[in-house]
Amino acid sequence: MPEFPLFGARNVLVLGSKEYPLGTSTDPIPSGGIEIYWERHAPVLRGQGVSLTVLTRRFPGVPHNENVGGIRVVRIPWIPGKLFRTPTFALFSAVWLLFHGREYDLIISNGPWATFFAVLTKPFHRRKVLFIPHGIAHTQPQYPAWSRFFHKIVEKTAYLLSDAVLFFTSGEADYYRSVLHAPEKKTYLVPPVVLVGPVPEEEKQRLRKELGVSGKKVIMFVGRLVKVKGVDILLRAFARLNRPDAVLVIVGDGPERENLEHFVTDLGISDRVIFTGWRNDASKLVSIADVFVLPSLSEGLPQSLLEALAHGVPCIVSDIPQLKGLPVTYFKRGDVQALLEKIGVALGDTE
Repeated sequence: MPEFPLFGARNVLVLGSKEYPLGTSTDPIPSGGIEIYWERHAPVLRGQGVSLTVLTRRFPGVPHNENVGGIRVVRIPWIPGKLFRTPTFALFSAVWLLFHGREYDLIISNGPWATFFAVLTKPFHRRKVLFIPHGIAHTQPQYPAWSRFFHKIVEKTAYLLSDAVLFFTSGEADYYRSVLHAPEKKTYLVPPVVLVGPVPEEEKQRLRKELGVSGKKVIMFVGRLVKVKGVDILLRAFARLNRPDAVLVIVGDGPERENLEHFVTDLGISDRVIFTGWRNDASKLVSIADVFVLPSLSEGLPQSLLEALAHGVPCIVSDIPQLKGLPVTYFKRGDVQALLEKIGVALGDTE
């Protein structure tokens, strides 16, 4: 794996992760790619001798400061609310940075809001800022138009004023520059850490029995249940699938879960769809899938997709530019019929 760019730094501050470690958040909106990425990658950097501090959100019943596996965790306040949670967390992180930024050799900032404030405070801390976008917010349909306008300003500022940008694929880098109309600058390509091992057949059978899918063809989605993930598209396609032996397993949780459960009832497929909720063993659970589907309208590089690929599960993915070049089957974003056909082929139906 290409080396993570540290520019010689040995004392590093990480910004923008909602929780660390996973399981400390009480936010009803579940963690996503940033949190999963650092759950995997922080121990790797620590094992390389890097002194790491993760600045994250403060939740009830969790220490404000603690050491987790040799990694310092500092938790700061934020204001709840769909449109305020991320900007206020980034703003309070920047205030903390004004007082403590010079204690570090490098700042690794995740997402545009954390990076926006980190680069604006550079005159005070005078440290390099490495920006990891983790997707493009201003193109995501769940935000209102005025919010997408401000997201674009924040994303472009973060890109232009950071010292370097880290992407997970060349497609992500090209797409980011194209939608922002941004110039070339110093970028790094470093694939995420995927920590999965082979799952014994006995364990797979146990998981299948637990879910009640023994002897069934399992189509699986893993991720947050938010509109941008396009789970409703998958449900529409599955409802048209003429395979009585197939079940759809939806792993994850989020604000759209209740709406999706009602939609499943309306489609008349309640007996063939399983909502598991949040699973801390999702990286293992995906190994029992016969087909993994990612119907998202916008993405960075999802950990769940990489884990499915690592397990050798056939993957069907919407044609998001950032994901081009992966060993997956693509379908046109939002096209229910195209997705239906790809699923059928993956299950062995005639193309």
